[in-house]
Amino acid sequence: MLDTGNRESKIQNCLIVISPSYLAKVYINFPTVATIVSKRISKDGIKKGEAVSTEDIGDLRRIQFPGITIPPDCGIIYIFSVGWRKGFYFDLVPLNPQVQEQRGDLSTMLASFHSYLLFPEVFRIYPAIKGKMYERGWFPFIRLLGWRLTELSTVLMNNFPEEEVETKIMDSFDKDAIQTMFGFWVTKEPFHSRQVLIGKGIEEYLQGDYISAIHILYPQIEGLLQHLTFKGQQVGSTQQLREALTSTAKEKCTEASLYLPDEFNDYLKAVFFPKIDLAGNVKLTRHTLAHGVADENGFKRARAFQAILILDQIYYYI
Repeated sequence: MLDTGNRESKIQNCLIVISPSYLAKVYINFPTVATIVSKRISKDGIKKGEAVSTEDIGDLRRIQFPGITIPPDCGIIYIFSVGWRKGFYFDLVPLNPQVQEQRGDLSTMLASFHSYLLFPEVFRIYPAIKGKMYERGWFPFIRLLGWRLTELSTVLMNNFPEEEVETKIMDSFDKDAIQTMFGFWVTKEPFHSRQVLIGKGIEEYLQGDYISAIHILYPQIEGLLQHLTFKGQQVGSTQQLREALTSTAKEKCTEASLYLPDEFNDYLKAVFFPKIDLAGNVKLTRHTLAHGVADENGFKRARAFQAILILDQIYYYI
């Protein structure tokens, strides 16, 4: 193999803190601590000292530098790396004495930048690819972050057949994994009060009865959203349900969060709650299912599995 001499940079990160007197402190290859939401499917979670990969990350919340102080009146220049990919951020506004603007929470802001570099498959999905994803019922679900979403995006981008990678993704969630996910869900309301019905839907999916799984899980998805929005006091419109879920999710995440609350709102509107169009198509949706007009070809494994991922997304949002 030809050695071109190219090497990945030995400088993984660099922070320059510039004081109001324009004296600078430079830090190179310093420790970085990330606060994450884990999505590892394990009853024990992540133990102290265990390695953490991108497959374990559901969201990045904070990036902090132990032992390094960044005063609010100092400018900063920050360079960071993920493999060959580089990120560059600077904020010199505090050095201007005429500007009174306060810097926001730097740790959450940097978490957003690291998310963008760690998960390009999430933030660089072209509209055309997103449209194809929606057409097949998929979304950049939190559980798909990593190789699953990368492979799905690749086949859609190159117009390859999707069935093989879809099956690979579904097969990667075995019985134990799905049951462990369900165990996480029911620790929260309103999942706990619906655990019998949702559990039955999961059971039907694992037994290969996708028609029954869809008939059980689809109404439960709406029921969860109704409870979150109106606490059982009234029944709201699908727009109210979507907006309430989005608002709840945004309270937990930063602007560039991997949770993608606004995009999930769009997904629910386009894929799960679209208006019925009898003259156009009657693809499987919450409404076509409820009114008994859904095309029977839609009752497939993938749609039942996507219902499970929708439930899981809601679990992270609430």
